Amino acid sequence: MGAASAPFLTQVKRRDAPDYYEVIENPMDLSTMAKKLRALHYNSKDEFWTDVQQIRDNCYTYNTEPGNVY
Repeated sequence: MGAASAPFLTQVKRRDAPDYYEVIENPMDLSTMAKKLRALHYNSKDEFWTDVQQIRDNCYTYNTEPGNVY
C-alpha cells in the first residue's frame, strides 16, 4: 500500500490525535477490518462496505472544518 493509505492502516494513536476518540464514536481502520475478515466476522459484502464507509466518514468528521460541503 502507498503512503496515502498510511493513516488508515492502524488505529489512531491518542498521542497523535488526543481528542480523536472524543470526536469519533465508531473508530475503524484497515487492520481492524483485516482481523474481522480473518475471524469471518463479515456475513455479507454490505457489512464489509459499511466498515469501509465508516473509515471515510470518520476521516471527514475529524478532518473537516464545519460548513465544508462534499
